[in-house]
Amino acid sequence: MHKLFQTVHEEHEDLIEGKITGTIPSWLSGSLYRNGPGMYEVGENKYSHWFDPMAMFHRFYVKDGKAYYQSKYLRSETYKRNMAENRIVFSQFGTVAFPDPCKNIFQRFLSYFQADDSPRDNTNVSFYPVGDELYATTETHIIHRVDPDTLDTLGTVDLTKYVAINNASAHPHWEKDGTVHMIGNVYKEGAICIAKFPPKSSSAEDFPQGEIVATVIRSNKMAMNYIHSYAMTDNYYVFVEQPLVINIWKIMLAKYTGTSLLSAMEWKPELKAKFHILDKKTGKEVNADISYEADAFIVFHHGNAYEDNEHIVIDLCAISTDKPLQYSYLKNLQHEDCVKNWRKQESPKGRRYVLPLNVTKEVRNSIRIYGDYRL
Repeated sequence: MHKLFQTVHEEHEDLIEGKITGTIPSWLSGSLYRNGPGMYEVGENKYSHWFDPMAMFHRFYVKDGKAYYQSKYLRSETYKRNMAENRIVFSQFGTVAFPDPCKNIFQRFLSYFQADDSPRDNTNVSFYPVGDELYATTETHIIHRVDPDTLDTLGTVDLTKYVAINNASAHPHWEKDGTVHMIGNVYKEGAICIAKFPPKSSSAEDFPQGEIVATVIRSNKMAMNYIHSYAMTDNYYVFVEQPLVINIWKIMLAKYTGTSLLSAMEWKPELKAKFHILDKKTGKEVNADISYEADAFIVFHHGNAYEDNEHIVIDLCAISTDKPLQYSYLKNLQHEDCVKNWRKQESPKGRRYVLPLNVTKEVRNSIRIYGDYRL
């Protein structure tokens, strides 16, 4: 398994037909897109964490009982600068950028007092559609438009120009009509916000102008709760204010201390995980005077969410420790004993949380749905 975490040296710009075992139904047709780390080192510099390597796009195309594969690197500003200078130029989630060898010690010292020019555009996490267009995402304010047929990088979108948020999670939701809902942060207000983007009327139209439709002030304005994804039902948004937080002070000092974003993340197991339910029509928090709490856990991905008899049922993948995040340093994943060592760690598990909508402070447990709800 450790060999999976290494640089892919070859792109496949043209579709490659795969060898089929069994039969693909003739009615199955379409493309499956995947996004993830592809380039693990630049020159003699190596990325430190699994979340950091430069993005490679993958397409699996199925038609007429045949399957094809295609791949290409994202041509981001990060990629272009790294290739031009043959080193890791910009810091990432768990990797600190390497010094410019062309600068003397005085120039390097002065660079600490200059504005951070990092493009934060290594969108190596996921994809989502906006109309008939395809966009690659990460957890910053930058997304990239990608050609769905060639995987070419077509352009860059700065979300801050279309809605008043500082960053967005990697996994938004979208509806059949093309409406996009994403969760993000407004740093100045210490707020977690839901932004809504209307459908695009045509491919010639610019990226749609969004609006903030719901806002929740964080429990601690100087500790930003990490949110990788959230849940949405027909009538509600639900997110977890989890006790994995980003220390704002440490982020502000990271350039001067030579540390990464990951070093600013703090796991607070003594705190509770808090669920927030927001009405999609009004933007107001449901039962705002009541706290929906669970023992501390970390969630990256939600599997499903739906409404059932005045309850919201949420399925997610959770773990009660931050060790997997720390274990995802590449020095661990690239070790030949990776699998054996990983099995020694606590594993994330599927969990189901049921949140009653009709609840009062006097009633401790208001769950009134019955049946087999095992995962």
